[in-house]
Amino acid sequence: MKKKRVLFLILIVTFLLTGCTLVNEDNYEEVIADSFRGNMISNTSRVGYKYYLPRTMKVLKRVSANEILSDNVNNYYLFVDRTSYFNKTEMNYTYSTDAVFSKEFSNGDATGYLVVTKNNGEGYYVEIQYNYAKIEVMVRKDVCDAIAKSMSILSSLTYQDVVIEELLRSDNKSSSEVMYNIFEEADTTSDYMDVLKEYGTYQEETKEVDPDFIRK
Repeated sequence: MKKKRVLFLILIVTFLLTGCTLVNEDNYEEVIADSFRGNMISNTSRVGYKYYLPRTMKVLKRVSANEILSDNVNNYYLFVDRTSYFNKTEMNYTYSTDAVFSKEFSNGDATGYLVVTKNNGEGYYVEIQYNYAKIEVMVRKDVCDAIAKSMSILSSLTYQDVVIEELLRSDNKSSSEVMYNIFEEADTTSDYMDVLKEYGTYQEETKEVDPDFIRK
């Protein structure tokens, strides 16, 4: 009995020291649920959409609707699919048997999914899709923190229909801006890492983003 109690205490201490690294379905789902309880005011504007960027994060690079964001520990690869939003294309989700966590979630009529995959003993590969956008990030330690930051961005996205409609009417922009998507270049996690090697080193953008953490 004493040995079991000591083992339990060791597990608790390990979890507290490492953050939400251990795969726990309840923890992940609670983080996602928390992201829907507070409405974030957008502080970052793009062509056809706006979103909230947490004050602990910065923009490293933008290529059309693809962005590389950083919290000084991990790089987050964001893609906003303006075309799917405008056409109201349904999300395509397939349960991943290779993942340590793979589940669809919903908030009202909006749906999304979270997939967490072990990365060869060097952390976790996290993929979240919601609100016609997706974030992918390779995390070494705190998975829950990465999920929370990703969801604060994805759930805050608001779209500008008139701007997107005009964008799609232009043949040049619809081919060079709207259709470009780095995630379509990666069919597997291994391929995804190859994409990161190509897009993963950038000079930080000089444009400042409002650092204030604001809730409605």
